[in-house]
Amino acid sequence: MKNKRTIGLLSRLSICLLFCANLPSALAGNVKVPEQNKVSVVISKDNSAVFINGDSGMYVNVLSQPKQRIIEFNDDLKRRGSDDIIARCSLVLSMPVGGSDGDVYYGGLCTLSDTQKTVAVCDDDMVGNFRMVPVKRRSFSKRQLIKFTIINCTGG
Repeated sequence: MKNKRTIGLLSRLSICLLFCANLPSALAGNVKVPEQNKVSVVISKDNSAVFINGDSGMYVNVLSQPKQRIIEFNDDLKRRGSDDIIARCSLVLSMPVGGSDGDVYYGGLCTLSDTQKTVAVCDDDMVGNFRMVPVKRRSFSKRQLIKFTIINCTGG
C-alpha cells in the first residue's frame, strides 16, 4: 500500500500533467479541466480571494515590500541549479492557507537580471513546489498570476 506522501505526489503529478497541457489557455484565463478531474479554480471579481474546489477560499495579498520574497525566489533557483537571478518583481502575491502555522503560496511577476526577460514565478515553501516560466509582461494580469500560482504550486 502506498503511503500518504506517495499518493499526494502522484495526485499532484496527475493534476500537473492535466494542467500543463492547458497552460497557455490557463494563462489566458481559459482554464479547461477534464471532467473527471473535478478541479475548480474560482477567483473573486476583485481578485482578493481564490476558491479551489469550492472550499472556503484563501485571501490574496499583494506584498508591498517584496524584497525578502525575491531573495527566497533566488534561493530556490540556486537550490535547483539555475544560474538565473531575479532582479525585481513588479507584483508579488501571497495566499496563506490555514492558520498562522499554515502553508503560504507565493506568486510573482518578475524580471531576470541578465536577460531582462519577464517571468511568472510561484513557490510553496512548505512543500517545495516551485515553477518559473517566461511571460509577456503587458498581457499578464494579476488574475493570471493567481491562476498560475494555484495550478503550479499548490498541494502537498
